[in-house]
Amino acid sequence: NGAIFDLAFSPDGTVLASACADETVKIWHVETARRLDTLSQPEGEVFAVEITADGKFVLAGSADNRLRVWRLRSKQRPQINPIVATRFVDESPLLNFKLTPDGKSLVVLSEEGHVKVVRTSDWNQFASLEPLDDSGSDLSISPDGSTVTVSLMNGTLVSRRLPRVS
Repeated sequence: NGAIFDLAFSPDGTVLASACADETVKIWHVETARRLDTLSQPEGEVFAVEITADGKFVLAGSADNRLRVWRLRSKQRPQINPIVATRFVDESPLLNFKLTPDGKSLVVLSEEGHVKVVRTSDWNQFASLEPLDDSGSDLSISPDGSTVTVSLMNGTLVSRRLPRVS
């Protein structure tokens, strides 16, 4: 019900997750287009969604400034996908995020232009990068995981070095 802001496929391509304006993440079976579950913990529009490279977790960032993580169990049939973590990340909505190539970190972009780094082993924030001069819209991480590049609403690109997970 409402806009879909982001989509993410599972690594094997059998499941699709959708980030929705109706404050949910929905899990879909790709081949049958059947909805397998509705993840409804967020208290605001869900702007970003991702499935980890190992296919074990669904991640969502929302307008309530929180990152949520669910264990992905609904792959062939409807099942309950239990919430694993809920973390407050910023004072403003979480617009986008990307996992680093090694899967050890999640780089999160907030509406106010803050870039935070979350450790995926425990889903806790461990770094905050230099704030951006403008709101960002998207981000990309270098193949070696050393740099994040953020596209800003003013049409420029800004790069920041990423710390290694300790």
